[in-house]
Amino acid sequence: MKEITVQVMEPSGIEHIGRAMLNPTTGVIYVTDGFARFLASLDVENAELWPTATIGAHTVPVLFRAVKEPSGNGLFILDPIVHSELTEGRCSVLSILGDWDRDQWQQFGRFSHTVCASALIGLIGYVHSVENWSAGKITAAAALASAAVILFFIGIYAVKGD
Repeated sequence: MKEITVQVMEPSGIEHIGRAMLNPTTGVIYVTDGFARFLASLDVENAELWPTATIGAHTVPVLFRAVKEPSGNGLFILDPIVHSELTEGRCSVLSILGDWDRDQWQQFGRFSHTVCASALIGLIGYVHSVENWSAGKITAAAALASAAVILFFIGIYAVKGD
């Protein structure tokens, strides 16, 4: 069982948030008794509500389903497509990066360029401080140079010419 957050948005814009437990194998979401009673008073089966669940860094849509199990009553169930993506590991760091807006990409690009500059400054200081070069020291210098180049191109990709 994994602890998650469930949000239910009403057409008027009012958002109700509650803690819940997710069974990762079945995709059933168990809300607390108080939140379940509150949602039952909203008549969730007939109302125009938009339920979502926040699982880690992902906010995914969920479906209203009354699931009776020995361990408790589940009020929600994950969309089968989303559940298969989460269990197969397709929701990775790359999919999180794909959800960023333009400003977030811009800031990430600036951060990458800043760390690139730090790697270059560190490389220059390292090269000027080494007296006797060895294989280990050459490898360390090459790692700093490689990190600078990689971060530079990551920064270029992130800002996309802006």
